[in-house]
Amino acid sequence: MKVQNIAAMLDEKNIQRSPEIISLSGKPKGESGRETDWPIVEKLVALDKRELWQQCKDLFTTTH
Repeated sequence: MKVQNIAAMLDEKNIQRSPEIISLSGKPKGESGRETDWPIVEKLVALDKRELWQQCKDLFTTTH
């Protein structure tokens, strides 16, 4: 559900994302969803593809 919530936040902000992820539904029409993780997501959305990939690689190399 976390991924679906993030997809819904991106949709609400008109930010392009993969159509393979179904966004979270269940909110009344016209109401916005929860933005619990938006401060984190917003920073990641600002990165270009190369920067995002590097952050992902760094995350895996520091945890293993």
